[in-house]
Amino acid sequence: PILHEGVDLAQDQVDESMVHLAEVMAAQIDGDLHEPLRSPEQVDSPAHAALLEPLVRFQNATPGIHALYTLRLVDGELRIVLDTARSPALQRPSDPPAGLMERLDFDLSREPGLLDTVFAGRSYVDQHAYDAGGTRRLMRSVESPIRASTGRVVAMLAMDYEDSLYREKREHTRGSVSRTVMLVDVLLLLGAIGIVAELRRRLGSSISALERDAITDSLTR
Repeated sequence: PILHEGVDLAQDQVDESMVHLAEVMAAQIDGDLHEPLRSPEQVDSPAHAALLEPLVRFQNATPGIHALYTLRLVDGELRIVLDTARSPALQRPSDPPAGLMERLDFDLSREPGLLDTVFAGRSYVDQHAYDAGGTRRLMRSVESPIRASTGRVVAMLAMDYEDSLYREKREHTRGSVSRTVMLVDVLLLLGAIGIVAELRRRLGSSISALERDAITDSLTR
């Protein structure tokens, strides 16, 4: 249980860091400028280019981010609006490639708390898996609200990152916790050996006393 809690703590710390990054970036997106946009095909829109450029710069400068895009509700469905994978300035190729993300099924039934949380003004961390490059990858995502100047949530920034981002920290934590658990185990074992030795000493004394009493007359000694 101690080891399990330690590993969970390492993952939670990375998730908290990613939430912070997403919230910082979401706060820099002009919600008034973003609100008229409805699809990633609006690349000729000045607003689209102005909003996408800082996202691309941020992803290029931040290792570990797998995908960065914005989502908004259109006719009751979540749709991608800004997608860094569509920018030629993105230094790392997207996986899945640009265009595939739009066809991914954003099934809200799998994340029933997503919309309520984001439109209440809080970030939401989810976990899902999908086939990418022929391999099964465990992806984690964080969605943070994008606000208009009135404070109303008009869209969300989504940031995907892989298990590998926190694997090193998780393994470091696992090693630290394992060493601590082993030390505690050794101390407990030494304590148990000491207790058993003391019990054996006391039992031996008791047996010797019983043997003396068995052959010694209590009156004449």
